[in-house]
Amino acid sequence: GEGRAQGNGLGRGSVVEVRSESPGGEGVQGVVLGSGATEVAVLLPSMRQVRAARERLVACGEALPRAEIERRLAALGPDAVDQLARLWAGTSVSAPSPVRHAARSFLKLATERWAVQQWQQLMRDADRVDLLEEGGLVVSQWAEPGSAHAKDVRAFLAEIADAAAASISLNAPVKDRVAVVSKVLFDDYGFSGNVDNYYDARNSFLHSVLQRRRGIPISLSIVWTVVARRLHIPCFLCTDMPAHILIRVRCGETLRDDLYVDAFGRKVMDFDGLRAFLRGIGIGQFAEEWTEQRPATFVYLRLLRNLKNIFQEEASTLTLDMMDLSPLENLAATCSQMLTLARGDLANSRESQMLTVVREQANVALATHRSKNFTLTE
Repeated sequence: GEGRAQGNGLGRGSVVEVRSESPGGEGVQGVVLGSGATEVAVLLPSMRQVRAARERLVACGEALPRAEIERRLAALGPDAVDQLARLWAGTSVSAPSPVRHAARSFLKLATERWAVQQWQQLMRDADRVDLLEEGGLVVSQWAEPGSAHAKDVRAFLAEIADAAAASISLNAPVKDRVAVVSKVLFDDYGFSGNVDNYYDARNSFLHSVLQRRRGIPISLSIVWTVVARRLHIPCFLCTDMPAHILIRVRCGETLRDDLYVDAFGRKVMDFDGLRAFLRGIGIGQFAEEWTEQRPATFVYLRLLRNLKNIFQEEASTLTLDMMDLSPLENLAATCSQMLTLARGDLANSRESQMLTVVREQANVALATHRSKNFTLTE
């Protein structure tokens, strides 16, 4: 049964009831952050931290081990994200506390599980999986929950497409529609490659690319393709293209009849221009399979692959005394998402095996850092 919180019930992380000071008043439950000689620090559901006298507390349960917390978060699924985001936002920003770091840590875990579920649902939906903005939104909402709003992203993409459609007929030649889409995106809206900060992770987040009008080849190609398809332009990303992803626009029967768009460089090329472009970036040979259409999951994998490389580089600079573990958390989550997308032949590929190893290494490193740094203190 319930016992007075004067003994074992005051362990950090334990659940207690703070009894009202008014006779007959209702108490409120909270989580013990730490205890002193006469008072106990308690985090309330409102995210307010209070100090209460020991005699006002009733123990309701012992602290849960991290493994059990993670299990319960997985069971909650997406519902855990809002709760943890509220805890993260509600704790003090002026001096990051252990509870704030713990909230952020569990928020990262919850969003990772949420993203995996979203990818699984998207891959089961044959109509939605090819809508590149849908995959882009999964990455954005995982990376920056609360900041990436699907409604705003879709509305802005529709606005750009409407602006392009307003200046040309949907029955106009494909090449003319391609020119209009490029003009609207690059000249009117100012989208361009982020040459000054190429390895900024935000260059891969669709909502951030739309807000800042800056991105990398794959994210800008996603934006161009989403808009172009709304003008009935048959196009797709060449995900097998080495080094620099391009868009292929179907204009005829063969690849020599088609156009190729470099959204990062803001230019449209014919086949000869494509060959010259490749030679310009040091690729002398050409393989036709580089321009073949692949499933949309290949686009998402390449997008996440860029992020994995960024997070892996950031994680390599961490030391044991650092409190911000987001590079490791992001690395583990990115690997989980890529493994979810890797189906069929990819499931047993060398890359999938490597992703499994990298994710395990990241999780081991996270456990080491947390055991050293994240102890709740008063």
